[in-house]
Amino acid sequence: MAAVKFLTPNALYEPSLRFKAGRPGDYADGSVTFLDDERVFIVRRGNAFQCLSAICTHLGCTVNRTGQGYHCPCHGTMFNNEGQVLGARRRVRWSGSW
Repeated sequence: MAAVKFLTPNALYEPSLRFKAGRPGDYADGSVTFLDDERVFIVRRGNAFQCLSAICTHLGCTVNRTGQGYHCPCHGTMFNNEGQVLGARRRVRWSGSW
């Protein structure tokens, strides 16, 4: 049995990182929209768009949007709109693509 085990890949199959976010007109200029199924934020600034992961890279929690920026409920960390740490219970870094 062990001789055949190598034929079965030991891999974790994760969901695709590609998805349809809709049309540019679906997002108002200056808006930050959370897509629940994909766990991402779509940020529109003029004609530029950013897609930011809302998944904490440490524990997998969903990062929340606040008036000042973003908040990780697992760590209590606050990030500004550029991804810089405003305050944290622990020293962490959010891997949003800024």
